[in-house]
Amino acid sequence: MHIVPRVETPARKLSLFELTPGRMLLETVARFLDERRLVGTTVVLAPARYRGVRVVVQAVAAPATDTDKLRRQILAALYTYLNPLVGGSALGAGEGWRFGRPLRQGELYPIVHAIDGVREITLLRVYEEKLTSGESLPDAIDGDLEIAPDELIASGTHRVKVEAVEHPEVDAAPAP
Repeated sequence: MHIVPRVETPARKLSLFELTPGRMLLETVARFLDERRLVGTTVVLAPARYRGVRVVVQAVAAPATDTDKLRRQILAALYTYLNPLVGGSALGAGEGWRFGRPLRQGELYPIVHAIDGVREITLLRVYEEKLTSGESLPDAIDGDLEIAPDELIASGTHRVKVEAVEHPEVDAAPAP
């Protein structure tokens, strides 16, 4: 059995330290389970394993959109969606990422595009990131990120760039 400690404020990068249960928590849960296990069964309790994911996004903002605010909103949406405790659903109010559930790169586009003020996504790349060091693997993930049955997805350090509309007059309604 793998254990994931509860961590508040999901709309940020969670450190590996926060996602690793302490010895006291492991001992408390082990005692609780041991008192309730069937005779003859063995329960092995261990911290969850995580696969870090870094998302790089370039987006174009709709006219009259505060690009810095939009950048922060995109980051918050990514950190929430790729949170092992509450992520895995479009609203970030899920029950958390399921063990072994792969990350489909295509599922990130609607997360970003649903944010009010995003006119266009010009780049979205996913990289695997080592959560222990913050290092990204050099090549973007092509397709889905398959993970082991005992692993969860966790956010690495996302990079988001938002550009203002270069020609807002194109978006203006034609004169009657």
